[in-house]
Amino acid sequence: MYVRTLAAGLLGVGVGIMMGYVLGKERHAAVPEPAAPTPPAAQTAPAAPPDASQEALARENNALKAQLNALRAQLARGPKGTWAAGGGADAGAHALQAGMPGLLSAEQVKAMAKDAATLVGELRKALASGDSARAGYLRSILWQYVQADPEAGSREVLALLKTETSPELLEMMAEVLMENDGSRTLPEVKAAFLQMAMGGEDPIRRRLGLDYLARTDIRAADVQDLLARRAQADPDRDLRAMAYQILTSPTSGLDDDAREKTRAKILGMLKTEKEPMVRVEALLAMDLAHAGEPLARTVLDYLRTDPEDGVRAAAAESLANVHSIPRGQMLEELERTYGSERSEVVQRSVLSSMLRVGGAEAAPALERLSRTPGPLSKEVDAYLNLLRSGITDFDELEARKAQVLGEPETLHSR
Repeated sequence: MYVRTLAAGLLGVGVGIMMGYVLGKERHAAVPEPAAPTPPAAQTAPAAPPDASQEALARENNALKAQLNALRAQLARGPKGTWAAGGGADAGAHALQAGMPGLLSAEQVKAMAKDAATLVGELRKALASGDSARAGYLRSILWQYVQADPEAGSREVLALLKTETSPELLEMMAEVLMENDGSRTLPEVKAAFLQMAMGGEDPIRRRLGLDYLARTDIRAADVQDLLARRAQADPDRDLRAMAYQILTSPTSGLDDDAREKTRAKILGMLKTEKEPMVRVEALLAMDLAHAGEPLARTVLDYLRTDPEDGVRAAAAESLANVHSIPRGQMLEELERTYGSERSEVVQRSVLSSMLRVGGAEAAPALERLSRTPGPLSKEVDAYLNLLRSGITDFDELEARKAQVLGEPETLHSR
């Protein structure tokens, strides 16, 4: 299960990128009217001790309601109206604390914060207090601030990014720039993230630089060279694996010929990679559906010769997508490897690849395998009986096999 656990981990990359914003919308979706008290349950941070601080909170809430209502009245007049007493930066700060739902106009965003530094300062307070919902909302306002004027907003955020030391704020500001179409493609933003990816002692900055490259076109030779250096030399194994994955990504912008050359280079580089985990993740990320036969046979060599079980299993998983080697030949190669393999983990990955490559055509190979007793004999027999019954879709085969043998659900059957 080693390689499948890793595959599940790779599938989880980046799913939480907008969680803060969603939480923020939940926290601020309903703006209280002046007569209604703010329910303490709306706070996600731990509640304050039940003492005089509760009274102070109630007084602050009343003041915030008054400020928000004044701001609403001004917004109703349109963007050219003047702000109420205590307006400008003060009104903006109070509005940020009270919350405003939905996307705002450029004028509204500017009214709520005079500059990016003000927003980042409020974000810092929210993070320090543990109020993740408010932090998520403020992050969404910062995104809208940059969206309103990408060039000016990006320059402000970049200036703050250069000196920031908080990992959480670093990530939030970097994500705002990366997620914003208007800022991501600006030359100064690209230059800043390339500089971060080039190196330095801070692994967080290097990771953010690589994260930026994962979202952009990497056809430029200098960018590919940079990624290759990170893949080979970064002291953090996770960042080496990340660089390999970016280089092999189908969204990298590389044409088929360039991608083939890059993959061949990667397979050569992996021979000197000492961390099995990096070799595993690089092989799992390598889509071989359009790879040529020489590249596919290099992966076959990893399947046969790598000393680590997990790496051989990852190579077997990758080979399931190969089309450059005729199906009959690929089934023969996999059957031969299954017979000589002593690791049950690797055998299981080879078996699943045989089924994905061959479908019904894998039945004769499974019949031969069933004649030799082994740790996976029950699985081989179950698959063979299912193939004979007419089931050829791999996901269905996997799910039905699990039912027959009383096994828990696996990654492939989900």
